[in-house]
Amino acid sequence: MVLLPYCAKLPTCRFRSRQGCSQCGRCDIGTAYALARQYGLEPLTIQNYEMLARVLRRLKKAGAPAFLGSCCEAFLTKHRRDLERIGLPGILVDLDSSTCYELGQEHAAHAGRFENQTTLKLDLLELLLARVAPHQGQGQVAAAHA
Repeated sequence: MVLLPYCAKLPTCRFRSRQGCSQCGRCDIGTAYALARQYGLEPLTIQNYEMLARVLRRLKKAGAPAFLGSCCEAFLTKHRRDLERIGLPGILVDLDSSTCYELGQEHAAHAGRFENQTTLKLDLLELLLARVAPHQGQGQVAAAHA
């Protein structure tokens, strides 16, 4: 599974606060959805930490070996221990733009109301998909920076 942040969708997108993507080409999420599917993985938009925790617990219970996703460094720093306690190894690719934490809008983002748009590191995401999708290995939650 490839977990993607809702904040990378256009603020005006009808899919901003729900699952799915029309792949209109106006943001990075459509490309990320296409890449995930190309490598045989399911893309999923994460709306907040609570949703992420539920998804990771569900994946672990279902026997998933690992996950790949994208989030900002500040989110990972804040939730790293929580994610490690869940116990599902993963790789998280950092974002390439100003985030809710940097803009002082963490509370709005937690409620799913962050109105800015972040940018995914699609080149790094694709590189990782090509390397891990066929044989996702075991490990700890890791951060990838370019």
